[in-house]
Amino acid sequence: MKVPYTDIKIFKKRHKNQRIFRIVLLVGTPISLYLVPWTLLFAWMAPLPNTVGKEVRAALKHDFDGILVYVDREGADPEYYPAGWHNREAELPARPDALFKIASIGKLYDAVLITKLISAQRLSLDKTLVDYFPELLGRMEHAETITIHMLVQHRSRIPNVTDTPDFWINPPKSSGEALERVLDLPADFEPGTAYAYSNTNYLLLTELIEKVLGYGKFQYMQEQILLPLGLKNTFGSLQEVYPEELMSGYYVGVEEDIKMTDYGSMIATAEDVGIFLRALNEGSLFTGDEQEIYSSINVYEHTGRIPGYQSTARYHKEINTVVIQFVNTTNFDGYTWSLSEITFNRIGKILPKRLGSWSEACSGGYAFFFFRASNPDNPIFSKLRVHLMTTNGSDRIPHLVHHVDRHRDPISAWFGSRHALGSGIYGWQIPWQIPAENAVGCHCQCAGIRWDGCHCLGKGGSDVSGA
Repeated sequence: MKVPYTDIKIFKKRHKNQRIFRIVLLVGTPISLYLVPWTLLFAWMAPLPNTVGKEVRAALKHDFDGILVYVDREGADPEYYPAGWHNREAELPARPDALFKIASIGKLYDAVLITKLISAQRLSLDKTLVDYFPELLGRMEHAETITIHMLVQHRSRIPNVTDTPDFWINPPKSSGEALERVLDLPADFEPGTAYAYSNTNYLLLTELIEKVLGYGKFQYMQEQILLPLGLKNTFGSLQEVYPEELMSGYYVGVEEDIKMTDYGSMIATAEDVGIFLRALNEGSLFTGDEQEIYSSINVYEHTGRIPGYQSTARYHKEINTVVIQFVNTTNFDGYTWSLSEITFNRIGKILPKRLGSWSEACSGGYAFFFFRASNPDNPIFSKLRVHLMTTNGSDRIPHLVHHVDRHRDPISAWFGSRHALGSGIYGWQIPWQIPAENAVGCHCQCAGIRWDGCHCLGKGGSDVSGA
C-alpha cells in the first residue's frame, strides 16, 4: 500500500515538532529548576515544630543574625523568644527587652494621631494637599486633587521617596531634604484610582500634623498614645536612645553594624509595640467616633523594613493574641524578607495548635495529677483544687472545676481513675467541663500538697496548663 505524500509530510512535521518539544523540555527543565526559589520552598515545607521557641531557633538557619518574637495572649503573661545576636561583634545574645527600629509599623501610630485630629475637627479627610501646603502647587503633580484620605490609604500616587536613587546609601538629613527628592516628578496614575505604597504619603502627614499642632508629632504621640498606655520604651528618634540598648542591624554583604545610620525610624521594644497593638485592636485608644473614623481609613496591623531591621506586628483575633517579630538582618535583593514572613506565618500556625481551640480544648477535658507516695490513700494527699480560667473578651472568668477536702471526701471515692505509673508514683485523671459560650481562651491552675506534676488537657489533646 502506497502512503499518500501529504500524510508523509504530516508525519515528518509531527516528528520534527516532537523532537523540538523534547529539546525544549530537556533544556527548559534544568532552567526552571534553577529558577525555583528552593530556599523559600524548603523553609515553607519544613516540618512544623510544636513550640514557638523551636521555630524561632530554627529561623537562625536562614542566616538571621538575631530574632525576637513577642507573644501576648489575653489572660496570660507575655512570652519572649529571643535567638541569635543582640550584637554580633561583641557576641551579646539577643535580648527580650532590646530596642528596635520599627520602621513602617510607626504608620499605625501616625494614623491614630490623624484620626484624633479629624475627630477633633482640626483636620478634614476631604481637604487637599494644596489646602494645607499651597507651596506644593506646581511642584507636586495633582497636589490640588490629592486628599488627606488618599495620603493615609496610599492612593495619592506621589512617588515613593525611598525609591529615589541612593536613598539608603545617602539618606536625607531632614524631612525637607527628603521631600525635595520627589518634587517635580510625574505621577503614574490619577490620584484615588489605584493603590501604590509610598513612604512620601506619611512624610507629608507628619508635616501636616506638626503644622496643625504647632509643635512636634512625637510630643503629640506621647500625649495621646504613649502616656495613656504607660509606654516608656518607645522613642521618636535614634538620638533619644542609648546605643547599647538598640539591637544591632546588619545588611547581608556589609560586615559592620549599621544601627547608627539614621533613616528616621521610631524605636521601641517588642513589648511596647505589643501593648500598643492590643490597645489599637481592642479600641481602648479611641473615644467617641474615633474608632469608626480609624476603621474607615486604615488597617490594624503592619510590617516594617529598613536596612538592618525588619518587623511584623499582628493581632490574631481568633486566639486573642498579639505577635510581634523583629529580625535584625536584611537583604533587599535576597530572601531575608520572605524568610521572615514565612517564619512569622509558621508561628501563627503553631499558636492555635498549642493553645487549642474552644471547641476542643476549653469546653472540657481532663486534669491529670501525679506524685510519689508509698500510700496513695493517705489523707495528706487528698486536698487539692483544680481551676479553669476562661477568657471572654477582656474579662477573666474563674471556674472552680473540682475541690476536694479530706474532711469531706475520701480520695479513694472521689477520683474516678487512678493509675500506677511506676515505683511509688501514682496519678489521677479528673474529668472537667465548663461553659464556653463566646469565649476565646482558657488556662488551668492546679493547687494542692506535694504534687510533682499537673497538666490539664482539652478534648483535642491541647495542653492548657499554666497561667
